[in-house]
Amino acid sequence: MTEINVDKQFHPLLQPVARRTIEQLTDLNRKVYARPGVSAIDERGEFTQHWTSHLRELCELVHGDARGEVRSILEIGAFEGRSTVFLATFFPNAHIDTIDTFAGSDEHVAMQRAEPLETMFDRNTAAFAGRITKHRGYSYDHLPRLHAAGRRFDVAFIDGSHFADDIYVDTFYCWAMLKPGGVLIWDDYLWGEYANRLANPPAAIERFLEVHAGDYEPLFAEWLVAIRKNETEKARAFWQPRQSRRSRMIRFVLEKLGLGSWQH
Repeated sequence: MTEINVDKQFHPLLQPVARRTIEQLTDLNRKVYARPGVSAIDERGEFTQHWTSHLRELCELVHGDARGEVRSILEIGAFEGRSTVFLATFFPNAHIDTIDTFAGSDEHVAMQRAEPLETMFDRNTAAFAGRITKHRGYSYDHLPRLHAAGRRFDVAFIDGSHFADDIYVDTFYCWAMLKPGGVLIWDDYLWGEYANRLANPPAAIERFLEVHAGDYEPLFAEWLVAIRKNETEKARAFWQPRQSRRSRMIRFVLEKLGLGSWQH
């Protein structure tokens, strides 16, 4: 993998956590592969691709010994089920709702496959079938239904389409359904294969981070970005003009005299 340049490749809101993340990866890798069942995932599964964006290390950092407290996970983009199997293994008490067209993304069109993606997904995830609900189709069809049904999640993992418009729609619904204190994860922050840079994942992710600054705690930043949702949100707060010291003093005096409020 190409060496990462934090100053050039990461939004300023993410640069501090990106530096911490890179420093911690080796130790996190050692810890997560010591967890029961994690090291056996790739040996037991039938995966044609072994893409990794350090999802395993991220989950170790964020949840670690508290992983048993996670009960509900929303996954957008399942492919052959490798990430789904990891999530089911690492979070033993969680039910996973996963959404995928099982047709592949733009970059998967040219891939030659011996059997359908969905067949591979079903076989790879069979051991966890009772804890996985599969939603076949586009996320923009399923997410509104889940939201309307009042679903709420502890973790939401967005790894579907790489097109910025799709990512923003996924983000909108995932954030709305994420519990306070829940964790939102995006994959492919550093992906940039579309000719128009504004069509790539960072355009959507960074826009959301800017609009919701103050509503979250950055947790992890590399190819994956993770944030924790605060208990209260500030993005919808109205702008309040800053008052001068003189204005505040006049307001104080008038209120003490019972003359009502005064604005300047």
